[in-house]
Amino acid sequence: MSNSTMPDPMLSELPPLTNDTCWAILNDQLDDATVNQLVWYYLGYRNNPATGWNCRK
Repeated sequence: MSNSTMPDPMLSELPPLTNDTCWAILNDQLDDATVNQLVWYYLGYRNNPATGWNCRK
């Protein structure tokens, strides 16, 4: 199975990107670290424990 079809473990640890999540961000109800990880994730970055955040090609 290739990496593109495997579920991403990082996504399962983050809240889903829904309207409720967006409102929670705007109302400062999510901690900064979670918001930063959501931004990095949806910009295409993935967290590798050995190398940190890297952008997939």
